[in-house]
Amino acid sequence: MVSKSWKQGFNFISSLMIAFFIIAAIGIIIFPESRTYYNINLIEMRELVLLIPGFFTLSIITFLVQMRASKETITLTTSLFWIVFLFVFAIKSPVVSLVIGAFLFAIPAMFSVVVIASQIKVSQLSTSKLIIRLFFIGLNLLIFVLLFTWIFVKSNQLYLPYTGQNASSISEMPIFNENSIQIWKIGLYVFGGSALLYTLFTIIKKLDISQNRVVPIVGTILPVILLVAQVVVFSFFMVYHVKSINTATYDFGIFTQMFFNMKNMQGMVTTLERSVEMSHLAVHFSPIYYVMLPVFIIFPYPETLQVLQVLIAASGVIPLYFIMKELKTGKFMQMLFMIMYIASPAIISSSLYHLHENCFLVPLLLSVIYFGIKQKTIPFFIFGVLTLIVKEDAGLYLVFIGLYFAVCELFSGKSSTYKRKNVIHGLILTFASLGYFLIVTNYLNTSGDGAMFWRYNNINGYSDHGLIGILLSVFQDPAYFFATFFSPSKMATMIILLASVGFLPLFVRNKTVLILAVPIIIMNFASNYSYQHQFGFQYFYGSGSLLLFMALLAEKDNREKPMFDRVFCKFKPLHLLGLIGMAVSFSFGTSYLISSELGYRIYQSDPAKFDSMRLTLESIPREKSVVATTFLTPLLANRYYLYDYDYYNILNADQQIDYVIVDMRMNQADINKIRLRCMQAGFIESPLSTEYILIFVPDTNTP
Repeated sequence: MVSKSWKQGFNFISSLMIAFFIIAAIGIIIFPESRTYYNINLIEMRELVLLIPGFFTLSIITFLVQMRASKETITLTTSLFWIVFLFVFAIKSPVVSLVIGAFLFAIPAMFSVVVIASQIKVSQLSTSKLIIRLFFIGLNLLIFVLLFTWIFVKSNQLYLPYTGQNASSISEMPIFNENSIQIWKIGLYVFGGSALLYTLFTIIKKLDISQNRVVPIVGTILPVILLVAQVVVFSFFMVYHVKSINTATYDFGIFTQMFFNMKNMQGMVTTLERSVEMSHLAVHFSPIYYVMLPVFIIFPYPETLQVLQVLIAASGVIPLYFIMKELKTGKFMQMLFMIMYIASPAIISSSLYHLHENCFLVPLLLSVIYFGIKQKTIPFFIFGVLTLIVKEDAGLYLVFIGLYFAVCELFSGKSSTYKRKNVIHGLILTFASLGYFLIVTNYLNTSGDGAMFWRYNNINGYSDHGLIGILLSVFQDPAYFFATFFSPSKMATMIILLASVGFLPLFVRNKTVLILAVPIIIMNFASNYSYQHQFGFQYFYGSGSLLLFMALLAEKDNREKPMFDRVFCKFKPLHLLGLIGMAVSFSFGTSYLISSELGYRIYQSDPAKFDSMRLTLESIPREKSVVATTFLTPLLANRYYLYDYDYYNILNADQQIDYVIVDMRMNQADINKIRLRCMQAGFIESPLSTEYILIFVPDTNTP
């Protein structure tokens, strides 16, 4: 009975998906390219009058047709219609990046087809069932091959630029620039070298990885050495970002001032952030910063914050290790996953843009996942609460982590007690996180600076309807939704993200794992706000953590149920994918790590200059109010009133300003404009000015 109801539930979900794919494919065919790929605002509400009844009618018909079908056949038909939709999307796509994106998204479905094909037992199937199954397998394979072929066809076709509103940011821009291509080449060399060593260990019996005792030792020592090196080197370089006065108001001066005010028992107040006295909690709800405060009280320097961020992000290696132990990941793959984490371009690059609360997402999300696997109720929810107070949108990660736990083992062979506890934990986490997200964003909208939903206007054809408008838009025109996150710049990020974990998330057997990809899509690819999909900013801490966990789950499933245990001289396909992930992570992660040494080079070019600048800035009395240019604010942050010159109108100041301080490294034309503006505002140059710092004070002789 349980099995039958599970099958009908599976059929129900499949029927909804197939109906959606059919309507989406038809929409691509009948609607103009301008609407389907470029401008979501061209959709009309009246279309829903036909679309919704058609969707439910198709769903019912599909459900009835599949009622007697086996789970394998339902999987094959669902995969087929998904790949057909992607193929139609690719055929009509204006640029090749969209075709590549469609191909990547087709891989999980095609992998399910391959798994089913590998499990066929002719003796257990009737002739008709065998023919049906082989037919669907062949059809899936055919369309998948055609989709792959279309990449090369499309790359040779001329792109005709769209002259209307290009809200999806589609262009013929190359996916990778020259610098990225060079890093890919380095990754290829790293993979080649590691694959050669792997080959020696597999073809020479005495060196067999599964038998050799050296592997566990190296697998433990090497990641530890790399982790220590990463933390020390990265911290060293980030400290020199401060010493070289190369950190700006956004996003370091604002947090440095906030921490000094927190240290002085004045709360999370900053005047830098919006040029008025306000709490940072009105911009982003991030009480988690108080966790960092005790260390800052002991070491009250801007550099402390840079080091803390590196350490917090690195600490995620602890829950990651325990997750791997729980999943029984082998020693060799443990080593590779550790390196993927330590050298992760997603995590390392997120720490480059000064300071952000998002760094807490790495250890906290992985801890929630670990205690969810262990079914430890109290720590599971404690770390869930800590995650919620990282930022107003952190709850979105927990919503989908909760959904994953609620359904991941629902139809497994595990005990009903285990499954029931998973469902309870998962649903509580999901609804509590969703409720918290709605409450906090409402607070920001009504009492704060406003939740930043405007970043998703590019996928909202009904902006007056808020979040509901986004859901209606995606339902009505999914092709546009895919087009907007298959643009060239986003595809570059997506490919690096997937490659840095060996593309393993594409090969999960339990498709409920793909629920964890939803927050990654929302946070990094749905919006056209450029910082959210570019490496080098803070938006990949959570995404990098979830992708790594998805890779671990894919490795576990395929290790326990291998299709091809060993191929080509005992090569394990999972090991080769792991080597790819290690090589790509190491290459791109190292390149970002090296790029962080810019501050060190700048400082070493003239140490006396930067030491002199710092002494001058630190000589300004802390009780005085200051307006300063952007790179000077972090070293002036130990005061209550501090403003960024570019965002504060000194001609119409609403309070007494004691100093205007200008960085002389700026170009002369800008300095002259500032001189003139200061004179107009009633300031004169102070004798405190130096060769490197220009200081203005109020002209006391002015009536």
